[in-house]
Amino acid sequence: MRTAADAGADVVDPATNEAYPGERAYFTLLGNDDSSPESMNEEKQQKLWEKSAEWAIIKRGDTALQAAFE
Repeated sequence: MRTAADAGADVVDPATNEAYPGERAYFTLLGNDDSSPESMNEEKQQKLWEKSAEWAIIKRGDTALQAAFE
C-alpha cells in the first residue's frame, strides 16, 4: 500500500505539465493508459457536466465555459 504522500508526489509532475509537456492523456501510476470506455461517451460527459454544474450551483455568468451552457 502506498502512502498518500507517495501518491501525491506522483501527481505533481503530470498536473503541472512537467512530466509530459503538452501531452493530454490518462495516466495510471505515471504511465500513459486508456481511460474507461464510459469516460469517452459524449452523452455521459454532457450529463455529468450538467449535474456537476447544478450541484456546484454554477450558473452561466459564473464561468468562462459559456459553451457548456449552449
